Amino acid sequence: MFDVIEHVEDDRGFVASLRPYLRERGRLYITTPAYPRLWSATDVRSGHFRRYTLALFFRTLRSADAGSTTRSRSQHRAGGAFLRHVAEACFAFEVGRIARGSTIPFGGSCLMVATPARA
Repeated sequence: MFDVIEHVEDDRGFVASLRPYLRERGRLYITTPAYPRLWSATDVRSGHFRRYTLALFFRTLRSADAGSTTRSRSQHRAGGAFLRHVAEACFAFEVGRIARGSTIPFGGSCLMVATPARA
């Protein structure tokens, strides 16, 4: 779900409602516009309810019990060389800045990968 959740008023309820659709080892990829301080008339015209920070994004998804999160590389790898190449190309600028210890001053997105909680 790329740039979807910011259009949903009840973001927590919406994410929780997706749980039945995830397979046991499935992954839910979500991106959303970052930096609430960049809120503008364009967000209003686009039907956005909010922008996120990474901290807010994590709390929202976690509280909805959308699944557990992990920092393990194996759980965040795209499934296959082609998808991995596409993802790397899309996020190369942001990844490069983060790798150098820089922040992204504007226009970035939050990316979250959620997996179903284990029973």
